[in-house]
Amino acid sequence: MGKIYACSDIHGQYEKYMKLWDVVKDEDELFIIGDVIDRGPDGMRILTDIMTRKNVTFIIGNHETMMYQALFMRPEDAGVSLGRGEVYDPDRWFDIWIRSNNGGMETYKSFDSSYRDRGEDIAEFLRTCPVMAEANVEGKRYALTHGMPDMTRMGEKAGENLLRGGAVDPIVWDSPFDILENVASMVVKEGRAIDTGDRMNYPLMDIRTVPAYMKPPIDRWEQDVTYIVGHVIVQRFASPRMIHMTMYDIISDDEKTVEFLDIDGGLAAYRNFGQGGLLDSLALILYSLTDDRVLYL
Repeated sequence: MGKIYACSDIHGQYEKYMKLWDVVKDEDELFIIGDVIDRGPDGMRILTDIMTRKNVTFIIGNHETMMYQALFMRPEDAGVSLGRGEVYDPDRWFDIWIRSNNGGMETYKSFDSSYRDRGEDIAEFLRTCPVMAEANVEGKRYALTHGMPDMTRMGEKAGENLLRGGAVDPIVWDSPFDILENVASMVVKEGRAIDTGDRMNYPLMDIRTVPAYMKPPIDRWEQDVTYIVGHVIVQRFASPRMIHMTMYDIISDDEKTVEFLDIDGGLAAYRNFGQGGLLDSLALILYSLTDDRVLYL
C-alpha cells in the first residue's frame, strides 16, 4: 500500500510539477488542492496531465473557478447570482481572470492555441472535481480544501454549486489564515518560531475576541480533523515553509481547538517578483500525510 501526499498552488510551474513524480509513485495517492493554472506559463499542460492520472484527486481552486467562469459558462447563465452581490457576466469574468494580479492571460493563450478542441472535456473535468475531500491515515483524519473548510460540503462536486451560481464562494476564495494578518499580526511577528526544518509554527491562536464578521466558521470544523489548505501566498508571512497553526475558541461553552496546515509554497508569486532573491525561495510543498513529513521541491 502506498503513501498519501498533498500539494497545492503549482501555478503553471511545469518543472516543479514534474518533480512531484520523482517522489510520488503509481501506488501512492496525491491530493492537489487547487490553483495549478495561471501566472506561470504551463498551467494547461499541468491540468490536462492531471486529468490522465489515476492516482490524483484534484480539488478545485479559485483560479480554475475563474477560468471556468470566463470560458465555459453558457450564454443563458448571464445574470445568475454568484453571491456577495456578484452577477455572472462573461465579459466581466474574463477581464477579472486575465488581470495581471490573477495571471489568467498565460493560461488563456495556451488554451486558445492548443487546448480549445478539448474544451468540453476540461469543463466536464472541472465540474466533477470535489470542493473538499477527506483522507484517513492510521485513524488520523485529514480534510483538504483550497480555501475555507466547510465540513458540510465534504465530497461536493464543483458543478453542484461552485461553478453554477456560487463562484464567489468562501471554499475557494477565503482562508482561515486571513486572521493572521487581520487580527493577530503582532502575535505572528513576535511569536513565530521555525522548527527543525519542516514547518513554520505559530503559537496557539486565540480567536475568542475576534469580531464575529471576521471570525472563521469554527462551528463547522471538527476537532479530531487536521485541515489542510492552500491559497495563501506564504511570502506574506516571510517564509515559503508550510504553516502550522492551531485556533482556539469557545463554542456553546465548550472549548474547541482546531489544527491547520497551509501548504501553499508561494509559487503564485512567480510573476510578482523579479529574478533572484525572494523568487529563489519559492517552493512547491509536498506534504506526506503518511509520514507527517514536508518536502520542498
